[in-house]
Amino acid sequence: HVFRTTNGAIDITLPTGSDVGHKVNIDTSIGAVDVNLPNMDYSVDRTRSKIGETSGYSSKTVQIEVSADTTIGGIEVN
Repeated sequence: HVFRTTNGAIDITLPTGSDVGHKVNIDTSIGAVDVNLPNMDYSVDRTRSKIGETSGYSSKTVQIEVSADTTIGGIEVN
């Protein structure tokens, strides 16, 4: 799933569970990003950018991939 905006915040709520894996790639130029998903491992973990996935993502029955970016605004993923 891809979410993009120029001026505005992005707020995403995803399903969770032991069979659900998440992969995120989120970025903002002005604002902050906040990911509140369980068991995330990040290759990039900065205030304005996060790239990561759930531990064991490839073995999860349900795999959800999210890409989100905005120029001005925060991004929250729950």
